[in-house]
Amino acid sequence: MKAIDTFPGRESPGEKTGTNTATKVSPLDRPALMRLERVARETGLSRTHIRALVRDGRFPKPIRIGLRAVAWSTSELFAWIEKRAGERDATTTEKSRPHLAPPAKPKRRGRMGGSL
Repeated sequence: MKAIDTFPGRESPGEKTGTNTATKVSPLDRPALMRLERVARETGLSRTHIRALVRDGRFPKPIRIGLRAVAWSTSELFAWIEKRAGERDATTTEKSRPHLAPPAKPKRRGRMGGSL
């Protein structure tokens, strides 16, 4: 029995496969909208980080589906993931990343701030 919610590389718990091959999934096999829990699971990001990225304009905006409910478009979400993968591939030749270096620690002085 095939699961309704099968994505590439994922099988339903009852489905046994001999190999770990991903099959091409048509857009009709995916749900049209995903709630926050599902978005977090698919992206590997925390719910708080997703909300911060949306606020900063660096993540697709959710669609209001009720008074207190929002969801994300599956096509927009997977397009965002593909874009991130493309950015990763474009920067693989970059050796150093100074923007990721930890900040320099200030020199520690004595209790009174001066020398003895």
